[in-house]
Amino acid sequence: TVSNTPYRLHKSYSHEGGIISPLLIHWPSMIQGSHRIDSPSHVIDILPTLMGASGAYYPKMYNENEIPEYPGKNLLELILPQEYETGNNGMEYERRTLFWEHIGNRAVRQGDWKLVAKRGEDWELYKIKSDPTEAVNLAKNYPEKVEQMSYAWLEWAKENYVDHGE
Repeated sequence: TVSNTPYRLHKSYSHEGGIISPLLIHWPSMIQGSHRIDSPSHVIDILPTLMGASGAYYPKMYNENEIPEYPGKNLLELILPQEYETGNNGMEYERRTLFWEHIGNRAVRQGDWKLVAKRGEDWELYKIKSDPTEAVNLAKNYPEKVEQMSYAWLEWAKENYVDHGE
């Protein structure tokens, strides 16, 4: 199991030690120099980013079946905003809500708030920008935030057929 010191826990968990990974993109004909993006991103962003790079399109139908819209965002909009004419400064990425689950470990991120729980354990709440190592659990200080975010996670889990043990 690999850990991302100094972050908490390790791979397979939804805490920062299990999820923080750099994404390196090498495309010298399009991207000059180096860029660092601090906006939250997720594995769901890889498909739209590759489609943006290749010019591929996402079909709306296949064999007369409607295909659901993909949930991710094209990260090239953050690296090359002039190419996409978005004027996007990353705020759309900062404001979006991300949900995930892996082997019962679950999390939701809304802006600076992150709600996370190990399989079968209570939710923990963190202000991720000021506490990236998840050292201070704020769940008892903000029970309404825990309730709101855990409800959103449960709705996402139901919509996405996530086995959440209930």
